[in-house]
Amino acid sequence: MPVKRVHVSLIVFLLCCCFYPGYTLGGEKSAQEECGTDYRTELYCSREVKEIRGLYPGQQNLHVTCEKEELFKIGTTKVWRLSGHKAFFFEAGMAIDADGAPDTYHPDDIGRDHLANAGHHGNWRAIATHNGRPDSTPIIQGTDGPNPGYYVSVTALFDKTKARVDPRRYVNPNEIPYVVLPLGEHGDARLGDFCVAVNRKNGRLSHAIFADLGPAGQIGEGSTILAEALGINSDPKYGGTSDGVIYIVFPNSGNGNPRPLADINAASERLFEALGGMERVKACFSD
Repeated sequence: MPVKRVHVSLIVFLLCCCFYPGYTLGGEKSAQEECGTDYRTELYCSREVKEIRGLYPGQQNLHVTCEKEELFKIGTTKVWRLSGHKAFFFEAGMAIDADGAPDTYHPDDIGRDHLANAGHHGNWRAIATHNGRPDSTPIIQGTDGPNPGYYVSVTALFDKTKARVDPRRYVNPNEIPYVVLPLGEHGDARLGDFCVAVNRKNGRLSHAIFADLGPAGQIGEGSTILAEALGINSDPKYGGTSDGVIYIVFPNSGNGNPRPLADINAASERLFEALGGMERVKACFSD
C-alpha cells in the first residue's frame, strides 16, 4: 500500500504546537501569550480584547443596561453611580501625577516635574517635611536614598510602617497605577480603595488604586504608569490628555494601605467583573 507524503511544513507546524503551546500559524501570538500574566502586558490588555481572543468564553453575547443616577458634580464633570451598586464612575481627561517617585522634585527644579507643582516654601503640598507640616523644612534625600539631593516626594496614601524620611513610604507612580481624586470631593471612597480606568480612544484598561489627593474642583488624574498602561503620554510636565478616560471607583474596597500590584490587579478585576465588566462600560458610555 503506498504511503502518502506529508508536507514538511505541516510536520513542523504540528511539532511547534506540541512543544510550544503559544505558537500559531504565521508566527502570531496566542491570546494567552499576548495578554499574559506579566503586569505590564496585563495592563495593556482590556477585557474586551480578551473576549475577542477567547479568554472569557461564553460571555460575548452578554447584554447589560446602565441604570445610573448622578451622585455629584465637579466642575462640568458629572459623577454617576449605578443603581444597586456602591461603585461610582465618571469620564474626564488625565493629568499626570508623578508624586511619590524619588526623582520627581529637586531644589534646582531639575526633577521630572515642575517644582511649583509641589508647592513652595511655607506650603509644601507634595514634599515631606521634618515635622510633617507643610510650613516646615522639606526633606532632601541623603546618600542612602535612591536619588540623593532630590526632595522626598509624598502621596496621600503611605506605608505607616516606614519613616517619613524614607521615599519607600510613599506610592511610587512609576511602579503602581494609581488614581487621584480631588480633596474633599471623592464621595465614599477612601485612600487605598480599588479602581479601574479605561481609555475610550483605544480600549485599553488598567486596574488601579486610589492613592493621592488633588486640588478641589479638579478631577481626572493618574500616575505615570497608569498613563502608560492606557497609552497616554506619561510625561508629568507635558503629557496627559484632555478627555476620553473613564474612571470607576469602588468605595470601601481597600484597607487604607498601599498594596502590591498583584493585589490591586486581582481585587479590582474581581470588582470590575461583578459590576458587569466592559459590557457595563459600553452601556454607560454608549455615545
